Amino acid sequence: MKDDLNKLDIVDFSGDRRPQTRHGSKDYTTVRTRAYPKRRRRKKNHTGLLLLAAMTVVLVVAFIALLIFDKKTIKFSIKDGETTPIEYGEVFDPKSVTANYTGRIFGFNKKECIVTLIEGDTDFSALDLGEYHLKYRATYSDQTKECSQILKVQDTTGPEIKLEGEGYASPGTEYKEEGYTAVDNYDGDVTDKVKVDASKDKITYSVTDSNGNTSTVERTITYKDVFAPEITLTDGEKVLIQLNSTYKEPGYKAVDDVDGDVTDKVKVEGTVDSSKYGTSYITYTVSDSNGNEAKVTRMVVVQESDPPTLTLKGDTSIYLNVGDTFEDPGYKAEDAVDGDLTEDVKIGGSVDTSKAGVYLLKYTVADHSDNEVTAERYVYVYQKQADDVTKDPGKKVVYLTFDDGPGPYTQQLLDILDKYNVKATFFVTNQFPKYADMIGEEYKRGHTVALHSYSHDYPTIYKSKEAFFTDIAKMNEIIYEQTGQYANILRFPGGTSNTISRHYATGIMADLAESAPKLGYFYSDWNITSGDAGETTVTSEIVANVTAGMKYQDVSIVLQHDIKDFSVNAVEEIIQWGLANGYTFLPMDETTPMVHWKANN
Repeated sequence: MKDDLNKLDIVDFSGDRRPQTRHGSKDYTTVRTRAYPKRRRRKKNHTGLLLLAAMTVVLVVAFIALLIFDKKTIKFSIKDGETTPIEYGEVFDPKSVTANYTGRIFGFNKKECIVTLIEGDTDFSALDLGEYHLKYRATYSDQTKECSQILKVQDTTGPEIKLEGEGYASPGTEYKEEGYTAVDNYDGDVTDKVKVDASKDKITYSVTDSNGNTSTVERTITYKDVFAPEITLTDGEKVLIQLNSTYKEPGYKAVDDVDGDVTDKVKVEGTVDSSKYGTSYITYTVSDSNGNEAKVTRMVVVQESDPPTLTLKGDTSIYLNVGDTFEDPGYKAEDAVDGDLTEDVKIGGSVDTSKAGVYLLKYTVADHSDNEVTAERYVYVYQKQADDVTKDPGKKVVYLTFDDGPGPYTQQLLDILDKYNVKATFFVTNQFPKYADMIGEEYKRGHTVALHSYSHDYPTIYKSKEAFFTDIAKMNEIIYEQTGQYANILRFPGGTSNTISRHYATGIMADLAESAPKLGYFYSDWNITSGDAGETTVTSEIVANVTAGMKYQDVSIVLQHDIKDFSVNAVEEIIQWGLANGYTFLPMDETTPMVHWKANN
């Protein structure tokens, strides 16, 4: 290391400007350095930067000023131009017209406007051909602007023709048209307007709609046997046979368009076991000489001929007051082969007990042989008649009238009438004097008490006019004693048309019919007879007779007798049926349209 240092040349800067080198000297302290004058630092010049900053500020201020003072306006954008064509059937959307509130210099400075259609508002989903002039108003803040658009609905599309089938014809045969349809978006179905131009190998179909648009399609005919023979089954594809009967093949026929009759080539497969209920299938298969195969199947159903039995539990006519709960009494269905079918019974219809009316329930069941049986149940929902029922409700008015009482069943009848707030008319007699107080009871309960006869003895009352009116006067005194009122409505015993009076006085009925009004009496016969005067003693038949007659009368005057229990027993069901069917029951008075029969004596 020291040797290396000895070899260093030492530069001496003292005195002479040129450095001197001494070799081999170990005196390193004599080394002197040359002194140079100190350099001055230059001051940095920031003028350029300041100028750049000032220019930037000026530009920013200018931009902001332009942005602020850029005059803005509303500009519309109409997607398809001011005149917009649309094809008939297309739906036009007025939202395709938009507007922005934007500057004239800076287009990016924009706000979306509210655009409103102010003229031409219509159902744009069903526009007919023609021009529609629309006007829009765009609004932003307090700025508004309007623009117009012409909507031109046109039909430039021809009808669409669709060809059915694939255009095959067997060699040596003529092509059989497989069908086509043509539908136009304006005219609709124009199939009947299609013109067909046929040649051997090609068929051209063309059609022009009412706006002159024409469409044309072509069908190329390929002559190749691709059609299978046609198998026809005698008696159809479903045959019904009875249990334990013998199945006999009804027959079949097969015809091919090339080979002709190929019935003898048909293969029949399948058997029928008629010893048990069920379905069997017979298959018929045949192929023509070109390998086209046809197959059909006949279904053979082994069945029973007798339908099931369907029994309704309870009554087939049920009467309920409004608000009552309806519970079906039930039913049972049985079949000789299928057994119990009760769970298979289907019920059609419903009952709404909140509303008066007649409701039909229809019960239906079928066995596995499709033998069907039905049963019906009527539910009559009625409402008690109102107190303020009008005297002239129009059609469907019923006057229940009862002759020959009062008697042992009159009290029961009055209670039934009260139950439904129905008022009736009683043509009273004195045949049963111990029930005379019932006349007063009839009057107290709001019913009409009318005259019939004191004695109800035909030989006595019909021997003369004087005898009849003497009898009536005696009855009227009893009525007065019971009610405090004289009656002026009467009914001739046996009716105006009776002929039994001929035995006692000729012409008596005609004379009475003429005299009664002159004496201040209103007389009335009836237009519905219950049949309780000798035709029947069965309550259900009384109901059927009265309700059947009511259906054909606007105003019904019903004849019954309150001295016959089977007739009184029918009254409740008659009322229930009538109320459910919208009838009004009224007592007779002087305004009632009286029924007058022709006097036969």
